[in-house]
Amino acid sequence: MSLQVECVCCAGDWCGCTAVGIDWSSLGEVERELARKRQEHLVLKKLRQHIHRWQPFLYDSRNEVLLYLLSRSAADYAALVKILSEIKHRQPGFSPATLFDFGSGVGTTTW
Repeated sequence: MSLQVECVCCAGDWCGCTAVGIDWSSLGEVERELARKRQEHLVLKKLRQHIHRWQPFLYDSRNEVLLYLLSRSAADYAALVKILSEIKHRQPGFSPATLFDFGSGVGTTTW
């Protein structure tokens, strides 16, 4: 059984998206691994098409910006209190000298 199938999404790269419905029992170890990777690629491709439809939020007024800020602040604060309390509980002597707020929010960690 040949598994060299041209992929329609990767311009003929290794993934072979059209290779589905494989009889796994007829494959050797190397072919099984290749087929597994191909099917994994298919699943991830579908997920990206249907789940990760990220679009930027557009806020047209100051009130919309403030509303977003207020709606996120309580949840962010609760998460930070939990995280910092857990650190204090596990490492009582821990005293950070710097802070890196890595996220896409409004920077409430730095407040």
